[in-house]
Amino acid sequence: KTYHALQRLKQAKKGMYLAPLRLLAAEVYENLTSEGIYTNLVTGQEAREVPFSTHVACTVELADINRDYDVVVLDEIQMLCDSFRGFAWTRALMGVRCKEIHVCGGTEAREIVQKICKMCGDDFEIKTYKRFSELKVQTESLAMSSTEKGSYAKVQP
Repeated sequence: KTYHALQRLKQAKKGMYLAPLRLLAAEVYENLTSEGIYTNLVTGQEAREVPFSTHVACTVELADINRDYDVVVLDEIQMLCDSFRGFAWTRALMGVRCKEIHVCGGTEAREIVQKICKMCGDDFEIKTYKRFSELKVQTESLAMSSTEKGSYAKVQP
């Protein structure tokens, strides 16, 4: 569901990806870095700062709301309704300074996001997408160790 938003993020001069999990932030960091986009990784467990970075992939709680971005991708927006972590999605949705924000996630959050956008005077456009493939749970790890190809630990800025 985030494919189109991530493609738009890659085109931006300056962008930020906000993830609910460290592993998702790391996956986007790896993807952007492998395509030659200077990207920082910022999570509660680690920070990889790249000189002259134009993008950042981070967990939503660590969203930088004091910098300007062209494109921000806010993933798993339905977490906005979570009683423990929902504040972080609300803060990001209302606080990021960007020209364009892609809010991705479950449709159960559509109404509240629409209301917030209206209250803030922002435009709101909804796009729905079908999955490219069937969602299946893997029975074993795709990378057996952090040194194997495909592991974000191998990607160097």
